Amino acid sequence: MKPLSLVPVCIVDDDVELRATLKHLLEDAGLRVLEASNGRDGVELARSGEAAVAIVDIVMPDQEGLETIRQLRLQIPQIKVLAMSGFDSRYLDMAMKFGADDTVRKPFSGRELVARVKRLLESMS
Repeated sequence: MKPLSLVPVCIVDDDVELRATLKHLLEDAGLRVLEASNGRDGVELARSGEAAVAIVDIVMPDQEGLETIRQLRLQIPQIKVLAMSGFDSRYLDMAMKFGADDTVRKPFSGRELVARVKRLLESMS
């Protein structure tokens, strides 16, 4: 497996502040981070950047997370998907049905997020 610093993780979330926080946490953990503010851009960025993991918010404008997860599964079947939501847990249950590999409910700790991303990366090797 590539060193973590070469493994892109794509954050797909419309919340600018949350994306910045997640980027900081993941970069501190030695990961390379790509960012997208909506699902359409996230799918395109994941494809062009060869992302290994996509962290996808469920509730977003333009293209919501469930459709984003469906498209990631169709276009990049090997990508690992971590779905996140602060809404009802049924959103996260649906994310699993659409193909997410793991879910995390907001708010979560930085340590929890990094551990989940690393677990997904380890499952690829």
